[in-house]
Amino acid sequence: MFGCLNKLSTLAILFFGLGSAVMVGVIVVSTNGLGGSELIDLPVVRQRVGGELIEETGSATLNEVVEKREMFAKVPLPSEVSTDEDVVVTNTSLAIIFALLFGLLSTMLNNLVRNYEKELEAWLVYLYLDKIFWPLRALKFLVSQDVRRGCLGGVVIIVVFALYGIIFAFLEPGTSLLSPEGIQLAIVLAASVGLISLAGDVAQRQVARFWRKTSRFGIYPANLGFAIITTLFSRLVGISPGILFGTPGGVDVDMEDEPRARDAILALTTIGVVIFFGALGWGLTALIHESGKQTLSGDQLEFVAPLTQLGLALGLALFVVGLETAFFEMVPLSLTAGTQIFRWNPLVWGAGFAPVFFAFAHTLLNPQGEYLQVFEQTPMVVLTVVVGLLFATLVTFWVLFRFFDPPNMRRRPVYAPAPPPPYQQPYGGYPPQGGYPPPQYPPQYPPAPAPPQVPPQGGQNYPPPPAPPPRRDPPAH
Repeated sequence: MFGCLNKLSTLAILFFGLGSAVMVGVIVVSTNGLGGSELIDLPVVRQRVGGELIEETGSATLNEVVEKREMFAKVPLPSEVSTDEDVVVTNTSLAIIFALLFGLLSTMLNNLVRNYEKELEAWLVYLYLDKIFWPLRALKFLVSQDVRRGCLGGVVIIVVFALYGIIFAFLEPGTSLLSPEGIQLAIVLAASVGLISLAGDVAQRQVARFWRKTSRFGIYPANLGFAIITTLFSRLVGISPGILFGTPGGVDVDMEDEPRARDAILALTTIGVVIFFGALGWGLTALIHESGKQTLSGDQLEFVAPLTQLGLALGLALFVVGLETAFFEMVPLSLTAGTQIFRWNPLVWGAGFAPVFFAFAHTLLNPQGEYLQVFEQTPMVVLTVVVGLLFATLVTFWVLFRFFDPPNMRRRPVYAPAPPPPYQQPYGGYPPQGGYPPPQYPPQYPPAPAPPQVPPQGGQNYPPPPAPPPRRDPPAH
């Protein structure tokens, strides 16, 4: 009975998903690529017919008409990636250096927490930081609250993804969310974040099901606050395309009493799926660019160009979101997938982190810089400053814990024991003439009484018993 119900529910979900896909396709086509017609510049041909000036769309290639959005203007297509040896060597060196730096950071943080946990708690108490950490504890509680079940679960998922798209859409300067261009960008970013997040979570659930482990999926609405902070930070320092990393949901797998290798396998599975979908989006942009070399007529351009522009934006968004998610997840700090891999085997983590960082640097951080030109790139400068601040913070805490004790943990001086009270007569009475003698330290006590003599074994040297008195007979009569 329950098996039939599960099959029917699965079939209903498939029909619902297929119907939703068809509806989305109809909306995309009917709205010219969700407003993509406003982002393209079609060629106009003017000619006079019967004395009237008529404007018609001229023929051109898609690559001449379709351009990247301003947000993704600095993101290269596969055909635009630099092959300069100096740039490749520079980014390869950066990947190795930052792999060593992040590995050292993780080791220092773990050792600091493990060896100086009591000192850390004491300093927090001394500085009254434990009293003002209640907002962080409240935020941690809100982040841990997820939406797992109920009729509103699907609605909450859609709303959370939509909010991520709206927040990240502010990374493109000068775009109004009420315009067709802004609506298209918000939808593209929401779809990209949702697809990347759900893909990794579904992969984890499949691995947990293979191991016969219990897994639960949850949406964390409170993580929207981190997305707002990263968006504001990106706009403040001028990073393009910005930090497109968010954790709208997650999977909790019951891995109690399991070896660390299995935690690492789950983490590697998540990273691998995220990279796959990011590469899939990048490959879509390569396909669009290659097919855009053909010349199309005006009527064909009016129909195909808006859809092509939407596909290009979606492919670049998938690539950026997937690559940044893979990079931040591989950083072995906090509760990331990279932390699980690093705890299991640092060499495996380094072998995985270096290629991810190279792709991140070669396409987003430093696509054209050579050697010292690296520090002319704003994203690279920001990353270097953040890593330097982390190192300075950890070194400061280590010096503080190693050479300074908070006041409530300083060793107290060792005093000599107090002298005993003055001598008192055991049975009272008047004090002796001249008063009691002064107390002596250490005190002098009378010698202990000698133990009683025990008769030796065998009765040797023991006095003989007295002789009995002589017997006296009564007088005779």
